[in-house]
Amino acid sequence: MPRPLAPPQAVAPASSAHPLVPWLTLGLTVLIAVHELARDRLPGSWLRVTECVFTGPVSAAIDRTHDGVIGDYVVWILVGLALFSVSSAAALHAG
Repeated sequence: MPRPLAPPQAVAPASSAHPLVPWLTLGLTVLIAVHELARDRLPGSWLRVTECVFTGPVSAAIDRTHDGVIGDYVVWILVGLALFSVSSAAALHAG
């Protein structure tokens, strides 16, 4: 004869990061998108600084890992969507 199921136990809520962290990641995502979309309207000095500090090293790292095969494009799109989804879910959960 099977034993009866035990009653469900209460699960303690998991501790989360500071509530501003998800909003900061979403804000950074939007800032990067606006920067890239408005590139032709930004001052040349700003573009040189961002190229030296951010875009140059990131582009070099991506160039080393990207072969130009269609699968690479799919993987990068999926990675970006996954990061954006996790950030959005965390922002909604925190708020």
